[in-house]
Amino acid sequence: MKQSETPVASPYYLVQGGASLQGEVKLSGAKNAVTKMIIASLLTSEECTLRNVPLLGDMYLTMKLCESVGTSLHLDDHVLTLRTDSIARSEISDEVGGLNRIAVMAIGPLLHRCGEVSIPAPGRSYWPAPH
Repeated sequence: MKQSETPVASPYYLVQGGASLQGEVKLSGAKNAVTKMIIASLLTSEECTLRNVPLLGDMYLTMKLCESVGTSLHLDDHVLTLRTDSIARSEISDEVGGLNRIAVMAIGPLLHRCGEVSIPAPGRSYWPAPH
């Protein structure tokens, strides 16, 4: 860096004055945790309620995966209610399971509830078929 150039500082907050900070901030739920919580709901036949869920693409894919094996769910605002009375099928299709790697997380709950599971290769839908 030349002497005439000034370094670019990272964004920061400068608070001056003798007054305490006050206010409210609404935080979203943990984006990387919601998919795992949805999958964990497959372990039980009881109703599970998740609050403050972030509305993300991976969450919707995970919801679709759970619906495909028998989960009833309802999303209202940022509250997701899930219930899997019984597992309707222990095979996860390429259509829902091949889109991301979350199907791997479903192995444990499906083995627990059904004794068997079949999932597509993780990320299969991202790659073109070999010639």
